[in-house]
Amino acid sequence: MPKLLCPHCLQPLDGGYRGECPHCGRSLENRNPEGALPLGTQLGGRYTVGTYLSADGDGLAYRGVLNDEKKFVLIKEYFPVTLCNGRSADGALMPKEEKEVLFKTSRMDFKDLYDDLKNLTPATGLSTILDVMEENNTVYAVMENPGGCPLQKWLEEHGTVTPQQACAMLEPVFNGVEAMHQVGLVHRVICPANIRIM
Repeated sequence: MPKLLCPHCLQPLDGGYRGECPHCGRSLENRNPEGALPLGTQLGGRYTVGTYLSADGDGLAYRGVLNDEKKFVLIKEYFPVTLCNGRSADGALMPKEEKEVLFKTSRMDFKDLYDDLKNLTPATGLSTILDVMEENNTVYAVMENPGGCPLQKWLEEHGTVTPQQACAMLEPVFNGVEAMHQVGLVHRVICPANIRIM
């Protein structure tokens, strides 16, 4: 069993995930929404699930911790709400009745996609995929903590940019998309919320 770390300050926890962290004082109570993995869930013996961040068509995103290196990561969980009945008591995803085959096929597609992306990164302008693993009848993709600021927020704070500035800012995005296209992948969610300014 890995040493439990605070998902906020990365300091070791002796008392588990309850109350407040004795180091940073932040709450260790699970506030992740119903259906999401609880705060403190251990994955693959290497990662700790932190705060729920967002959901999209094929999954949930969490802030996480790479336990051994004590660094923050982003964890993406395959969780297609249209194909799932939620989780069992042990945390495994349960496909809806008569949707089992579609659930399994799209889960394999999710894994294949992130395996392919892992082989493309780093140094392409895409988030670096650190790990792809199967657990809880689902798949988890672990990415480096993206850092930076979402382009959408950056534009709200800084206003418009010149065409030259836009080209310079977006060049890594162009490189990443080009690398994906060369291996037959399509991104499908390029938007100001998913582009980060470093």
